[in-house]
Amino acid sequence: GDTSFIAVKIASDKQLTKSLLKEAGVPVPEGDVVTTVESAQRVARRLNGPVTLKPLDGNQGKGVTVDCNTPDDVARAFEFARQYGRRIIVERHVKGRDYRVLVAGGRVAAASRRRPAHVVGDGVKTIRELVEIENADPARGAGHATILTRIALDDHAADMLSRQGFEFDSVLPVGVVAELRGNANLSTGGTAEDVTDLLPDSTRLLCVRAAAKIGLDVAGIDIVCEDIGQPLAAQRGAVIEVNAAPGIRMH
Repeated sequence: GDTSFIAVKIASDKQLTKSLLKEAGVPVPEGDVVTTVESAQRVARRLNGPVTLKPLDGNQGKGVTVDCNTPDDVARAFEFARQYGRRIIVERHVKGRDYRVLVAGGRVAAASRRRPAHVVGDGVKTIRELVEIENADPARGAGHATILTRIALDDHAADMLSRQGFEFDSVLPVGVVAELRGNANLSTGGTAEDVTDLLPDSTRLLCVRAAAKIGLDVAGIDIVCEDIGQPLAAQRGAVIEVNAAPGIRMH
């Protein structure tokens, strides 16, 4: 690809990316960059709804907390994000599912729905047991060489579960999904399914325009919305991230 160094630098600056996308008419979540917990809480109050916090220059979804509803949530999320950077983005939490659209050479090459690490209950096994079974899948190795990464039962997983009213040793009712990660990164155990054929023309156009505006020849455009088959504007969906030279293994 002939992507310039400058374009890659732009894509790693989330705030600059957001203002360029906005300029290009691409929907992005409203928000602001802060350096103190007080200003984080102030921005959250102004946005007047659930917010997402993430480090300004983080990568691979590190330090991200979604769907913070109270000043305490925001304070906790701020401390978590602070481990990965000094400046923190506070933005409207976009509700819905995670999608990644791959743009290459001015067209949409593929699109997939990304699901955070999760297990589905059978009414008998505990979440811990379900995760063990999931991790025993040969497709899940420890690193990036395999298709899927193992799911970690760590503090973040415990926190995610407690928000859903579960612990590691809870028996999950039949068909109930327990999320173990707040984001859908494959590097934290997420999975992907192909949705390329579902994209409306308006969304294809937006994604191509987003890549062009940042100056990337190959770009991974992260979208959150309820239904990828519907235009974004109709459902308050948004582009939440543009990634240079993304991990292409999910497609």
